[in-house]
Amino acid sequence: MTNDTAVQALLDYLRESDEPEIFWPRHHFEESCFSRWAAWEMIEAILDHPFDDPEDVIEEFTMKMVIFSSIADGTDEGRIFSIAADFADECLTLFREENSNDKTNHHRSVEKRPEVNEKAQP
Repeated sequence: MTNDTAVQALLDYLRESDEPEIFWPRHHFEESCFSRWAAWEMIEAILDHPFDDPEDVIEEFTMKMVIFSSIADGTDEGRIFSIAADFADECLTLFREENSNDKTNHHRSVEKRPEVNEKAQP
């Protein structure tokens, strides 16, 4: 996955997800706010590390959020970091699945091309 692809996926999430509304139940409001905050933080981290794999950058962000959540366990801040960690972990899982599917589809498309298979045989 390229940095551009990861950033675009996060921007798509921000564009397509609902802006939090004050009248929402507190739980939903917080989930939306803190997930959107985490998305912006991940975008910034990816852009700040243009030569690093975006999955590595997101994994590092996830680990930081887990640590911060553990330190602040039982507080409002702990909840913020916990939601951010869960969101980042979910993004990481989706990116890895997408990356895995891309590789599988590429491999299958090569298998279907007889000229490639003929060249590969001795």
